[in-house]
Amino acid sequence: MADHPENEDARGFAGAVLVAVGQYDEALSILQALPEDAYRLHGIAVCCIKLGRHAQARDYLRRAIEINPDDIAARRMQLLVEPPSARALARARPAMWAAAQNSLRTGDLVQGFKLLAENVEVSERDTGELSVEVPRWRGQMVDRLLVIGSGGDGDTLQFCRYLEDAAKRCNRLTVAARPPLLKLIARAGYRVAGLYGITDLLRDADAQIEMMALPSLVGATYGQTSGYLLADAPRDFGPGFHVGINWVASEDTGVDRTVPVDRLGPLADVPGVSFHCLTFGERGKEAPAWIKPLQLGDYADTADTMAGLDLVISVDSSPAHLAGGLDVVDIADFSRLMNVSARGFLDRYFTESELAAVGDGANQVEKLASRFAIKEAVLKALGVGWGDGIAFTDVEVVTLGSGAPTIQLHRQLVALEKEREIIGWLVSASHTSLVAVASVVAISA
Repeated sequence: MADHPENEDARGFAGAVLVAVGQYDEALSILQALPEDAYRLHGIAVCCIKLGRHAQARDYLRRAIEINPDDIAARRMQLLVEPPSARALARARPAMWAAAQNSLRTGDLVQGFKLLAENVEVSERDTGELSVEVPRWRGQMVDRLLVIGSGGDGDTLQFCRYLEDAAKRCNRLTVAARPPLLKLIARAGYRVAGLYGITDLLRDADAQIEMMALPSLVGATYGQTSGYLLADAPRDFGPGFHVGINWVASEDTGVDRTVPVDRLGPLADVPGVSFHCLTFGERGKEAPAWIKPLQLGDYADTADTMAGLDLVISVDSSPAHLAGGLDVVDIADFSRLMNVSARGFLDRYFTESELAAVGDGANQVEKLASRFAIKEAVLKALGVGWGDGIAFTDVEVVTLGSGAPTIQLHRQLVALEKEREIIGWLVSASHTSLVAVASVVAISA
């Protein structure tokens, strides 16, 4: 930009980068000096919101939407800065959202996903997000279906697991999402397009649906546990044990999910481990010297990076949804372990209640392997390993009345759960004759 100060595009890009890394005052000084367009006005509004200048943000958002009615993100942001009198319909949404979360945490997926879909539908009516009227998809067979990923990047990544089921109910499925997500989603074989062209996409669709509403229509389950997001060329980190770490999450939800970087200090003393920074922007520059910097591009590039790591540690944010709490257990190896010393092996890894729940019937090995994978994923989510006073029986897999699995911790893990302010667990597990997989997410207060 210094070489071409008259280049408006270069200056606009520099302003956008400053917004992305949280340097809002500097970004404002650049963007406000440029001719107005929808994207620049949107960026200025973000800066104003972050700096607490809501009245100015309202004006910039209004002007951005006048220029580009397709700016869904701007319409969503209007809810953050409009006076309460203009948000009468939105008043019911926090309670609806809380009820949806509570149902999902307790394993009532049918009710939880139903409430989540209703919350999304209220949001669409409240904000007038869709500039072209297209029927909302209700799960029926259609020719052209448009799935809109207009939530946070983490939400889109998480709910991609339902796209395969949606694709079976249409002849052509298109996913509209933010540009950094498109290459990753396209890898899974889906037709993709950016959100800013949504007016044309809507005109070319027979039905549309927000991605977070998909599970209520394709089946209230945890969806695919693996394979719905793909790495193409895993990064080679060389020998040793390599861990990616992210301690920062967006503040847009109103919940502080970020961990102070100085609290990561004890990890530096873990022997034989190399830590790599998965935190983006200026906050990533806060990393201490023992966390190695990474050059990351879009989410496809980040997926390739994560695929080369042995473990990912993250707060509740998009890196966590990309990497997940996924673990894989080889059924043949697990079976051989059981056959060496069955009773001793079982007592070492499973509680009496777990063994009673599985029983001695068909698929006993596969069912136990799934529980073993869950236990390993929980220990990874807690950031601890087996040994040093921690046993696999300290993690107990409990089946709820709905049939969904959840977690009950014992002994010192109870104190650790309380210290981390974990109030619940989302658990998904599955198995074939070859492997058992488990995905675990710890829910913080």
